[in-house]
Amino acid sequence: MTADTRSALRAVRRRGLPPTSPLGLARRGLRWGRAGLRLCWRTVGDRLTGRRSEKQTGIRLRQLFEEVGGTAVKLGQQLSVRADLLPPGVCEQLASLSDRVPPMDFAVARAVIAAELGRPLEQVYTHIDPEPIGSASVACVYRARLHSGETVAIKVRRPDIPRQFSEDLAAFDRVARFAEWSTFVRDGFFAHLRKDLRIMFSEEMDFVLEARYQRLFSRSVKRANMPWVTAPKVYSALSGPAVLVTGFAEGVRGAELLGKIESGDPDTDSWLEERGIDAAKLARRVLRFSLWARFEAPFFHADPHPGNLIVTADDRIVLLDFGACGTTSRRTRLNHTQVLNLMVQNDPAAITRVMLSDLSPLPHLDMDEFSTNMDKKFHRFILACEDETAHWSERIVAGIWLQMLEVARHYQIRMNLDTVRSIRAFLLYDTLAFRIDGTIGLDETTRYLKEAAARQARDLTEGATAFSRQEQEERMFARQLEFIRRTEETTKRLEPAIEGARATFQAAASQATLAARFLMRLTLLVSLTGLAVSAGRLLGWRLPAIPWASASWPVVAIVGSLVGLVLARHMLLSLGRIETR
Repeated sequence: MTADTRSALRAVRRRGLPPTSPLGLARRGLRWGRAGLRLCWRTVGDRLTGRRSEKQTGIRLRQLFEEVGGTAVKLGQQLSVRADLLPPGVCEQLASLSDRVPPMDFAVARAVIAAELGRPLEQVYTHIDPEPIGSASVACVYRARLHSGETVAIKVRRPDIPRQFSEDLAAFDRVARFAEWSTFVRDGFFAHLRKDLRIMFSEEMDFVLEARYQRLFSRSVKRANMPWVTAPKVYSALSGPAVLVTGFAEGVRGAELLGKIESGDPDTDSWLEERGIDAAKLARRVLRFSLWARFEAPFFHADPHPGNLIVTADDRIVLLDFGACGTTSRRTRLNHTQVLNLMVQNDPAAITRVMLSDLSPLPHLDMDEFSTNMDKKFHRFILACEDETAHWSERIVAGIWLQMLEVARHYQIRMNLDTVRSIRAFLLYDTLAFRIDGTIGLDETTRYLKEAAARQARDLTEGATAFSRQEQEERMFARQLEFIRRTEETTKRLEPAIEGARATFQAAASQATLAARFLMRLTLLVSLTGLAVSAGRLLGWRLPAIPWASASWPVVAIVGSLVGLVLARHMLLSLGRIETR
């Protein structure tokens, strides 16, 4: 057994991110440092040559992650999700990072599969293709055949990936803390981002969680009466933390389908017909599934890019790779449903009021200016939706939440991870639907709302019928429902005010505490310096003569002034961060 194989077997038993070794951190930190210096040099060159722009900044950051390599590419891809922190041009460039890396040694992959299985591979598999059908930074995917004759896909996690993730996150932590300490950004700017990245990386490596999401997804779409959406079967008995075995999905890849539709070839229609695909029907199904996942599903697939989607005959949709999933609260789903209804009713001012409850608690800002900006953006979006000549990119349903992201980024309002991931996921769904058929309009959304309302009414009717034998209980049940509805509406109206008042009080108290702490530390530092000087004089200490001291005092003064400015800026940024919270 080789050293790599032994390392692979140890990695199978490890879950989560391991502790970082000093040597590994130093090695990875050196690589990050070199790439960071090149980034600074290129950024200065862009400024001097007048080429500075959102897109150019995104290109430079993409080059940084590509030069660091390894799991840093995955880090860049995860950062592309944070549209609430980074401009759209930067997110677009980071999203284009290629996660294609050379495959792992097949002997190591076999060792990992066997260790997870707990018995010889020959007892389960008749053949495992040594050439992977997919090779990314986290895992490799192999095609295999069971003794039962079924073809399966085996996803094998790379043995050293937890260590690499841990080292890259530790290096990123230190770079982020230095940026905060040096006041390039406000203090605590990256705190939540660092936490969110750890959550996302841990989910990417946990194949047990991924298998659970995939099983529950198949069950949920069946209950929702959507037989045309599914996910490959999970072989739970053959899977584990480092290996995931699923059914092998065959069909047309989403990327291949879009390439053919957008190629402009005259034989596109016949190509689609040969494969049993109706583009208009498929686009409507993608959009309807997007609406269901957004407003009714217990969780959503957070990375539905075309590479994770397969289309089979009769316009059936198969979703792959459930390594990134998210959830939304009931309150958020209710708010988003209300936004959709208001969008159909052409009421931008009401949309702004609902969105404000999603963004609360808000920092101290000019609410009139904030509300006016949101009203204008939502009004322009609704006008574009009603304009049949507008490009499809202006009419996608996710556009209303993209406007909210833009406002949140402008006013530095932090949004939670699942909300940002849901907006990105539904943007991918809507973009896919409109790229397949750009003629889709709001009529499909209206149809979904009517169907959803009919389902809710049917559920209520069935519930009332169950109590029809006793009229007294039926009336009581109806009154309880009405009471609950009114209570929820009242609570939703009061929540922003309560949260805002609490946030204001906490911010004021925290600012006062921070200022007092800063003054106490400054007083202590001055006192200790005075005591040290007094003690030195009492003991007769004399400083040695320094010939260049008289000539260097301006330098000392400048350095001291810079240190003082950094400390003062640190305090101001800390006060601003408290106010924003």
